[in-house]
Order: sequence, then C-alpha cells, then structure tokens
Amino acid sequence: MPSLASNPLPRPKVIELAILDYSQYDLGWCITVEWAPVAGADLYLVRFRGRRGMTPQPADGSAAVNARWRGTGEYGYSPGDPNSMIACNLAENQQIKFRLRAVDLNSANQMGKATRPFTIKLPKFGSPPVLPRYAVPAIQLLG
Repeated sequence: MPSLASNPLPRPKVIELAILDYSQYDLGWCITVEWAPVAGADLYLVRFRGRRGMTPQPADGSAAVNARWRGTGEYGYSPGDPNSMIACNLAENQQIKFRLRAVDLNSANQMGKATRPFTIKLPKFGSPPVLPRYAVPAIQLLG
C-alpha cells in the first residue's frame, strides 16, 4: 500500500565522479559516478543527454555521428549494494550532461528531487595520466 508521503525524496549527494579512458579496450570514454544512499530510495535514475557532441560510440568501432541524444539508466538498490554506475562507449570531444534522482516506489510522490546537472566535456583519448586507482588514463572530477 503506497504511503501518503507528500514530500519527494531529497537529492542524492554525488561523492565521486571520474572519466576513464577505456579506448584501448574499444569502450571509448567511460563515466563513473558514486553517490551516498538516500533513505527510502528503492532505485535511482540517471538521465544522460548529449549536447553539441556525439552519440555514444558503438562498441564495434564504427564512427559516432553528430546528434543530440538521450539515455536513461535505472539502478536498483538494496542495503549493502554499491550506489554507483558506469556508462561507456562515449566519444572524445563530446559534451554530455547528466542528472541523478532517487525513486521511492512505495510513495504517492515517487520521483525524488534531481541533482543539479553535471556537464562534462570529454577530452581526446590518451590525454589524461594513468591514475593508480583506476589503472587506466583517468580524470577524477569529484571525490
């Protein structure tokens, strides 16, 4: 039975954000995001949007094309699970924007408040240094 809660869940707090160069594995750029758990959240939605950039680069190595694109990832949560996600196959010199929100499936007001938008401009492949934590060229933007 859904609760009668009228307030949406709070914004998730992003505690780590990094871009990883997995081009040597034919995965292009990857973005990894980790957030603090939100009490009462059943799952998290991550919405990506490409701006003035490329669609995600296909894993088969075919060329990415100029376009506006959108994507949504849904990440389930249960206590003890990591609160993180990774998105790959992104092209160099691409600009993307994403937001994250918590969802309470047992509430009348299911959609929590979204984080502020994060905008990332991906550099050329091979440009960042190899960070020991990730063992690939990476840039840690937060955390």
